[in-house]
Amino acid sequence: MRKVRQGFTLIELLVVVAVVATLLALLLPAVQQAREAARRTTCRNNLRQLGLAFHAHHSAHGALPSLDLGDTWGTWAVLVLPYLEQSALYEEWQLERRYYVQPDSAGRDLTVLHCPSRPYARDDTRGDPRFFPDGLHFGPIGWSDYGAVWGTRRGLNDGTIIRAHDGDGAYVVLPSVPSGLEHPGWSHPIGFRDLQQDGTSHALMLGEMHVPPTRQLGSVFNGDDQTAYARVVGSDFPLVGDPSFDGSGWFESFGSSHIGMCHFVVADGAVRSISTNANPDVLHALSQRGDGAAVVPPW
Repeated sequence: MRKVRQGFTLIELLVVVAVVATLLALLLPAVQQAREAARRTTCRNNLRQLGLAFHAHHSAHGALPSLDLGDTWGTWAVLVLPYLEQSALYEEWQLERRYYVQPDSAGRDLTVLHCPSRPYARDDTRGDPRFFPDGLHFGPIGWSDYGAVWGTRRGLNDGTIIRAHDGDGAYVVLPSVPSGLEHPGWSHPIGFRDLQQDGTSHALMLGEMHVPPTRQLGSVFNGDDQTAYARVVGSDFPLVGDPSFDGSGWFESFGSSHIGMCHFVVADGAVRSISTNANPDVLHALSQRGDGAAVVPPW
């Protein structure tokens, strides 16, 4: 007798395909969740490193790094480079000179400044441009997803990280020209002593900046545009819950690509996850320096 070979019927084959498709449909969300969990961990670690760098700056200079040294000068991101194992890069900077006349070798796009959940492709090989009477100048590259907490509203300087002071204790105001003007000097105005009324565990210091997917920020090293390295948060500026939000004032707010939450570094060095639905009045108190408000943190 001839042996008859057994095979799948069409119905059996369709059942197998359906089962495999169902298993894949169940598996893919779990894989995506695991990947996002890993990205959130990396993001937290980045902010933890930045928080430690701010503390190291305080130990070395007796103060937290300033938001910036003045319009068109370096920012906090330059000042903490030595504490992020980037001493060689820091040595390329001449802090008394403008961002726009720093050498290209002073710039680098650092991984520690990027949240892995946010797609952020840059083709730029040069940093921000600006015209001066002597021609067009480009500063060094370097971008960030993280920004300092400037306070409750732009320009109030009522946050944990504020702009540098000059020798008279006022905010540094320098002429816009010439390109080669040198900075006469500055001081970093805020230390942990200034946070005693609030407590370092109740003072927001750094956080994830909201950036719509279709937008690109300027250089984090360039003090000419605070939207690239600082944000505000409070009663008038709640956290952005929609990562794609591109409406009015997006460049002033904190927010992240982690759905439903945003990471912050508190002045005591802890990294906290805050719901994007957190009470803006509570965030206002945590953002405003020296108000002494007794609030329960949303973490």
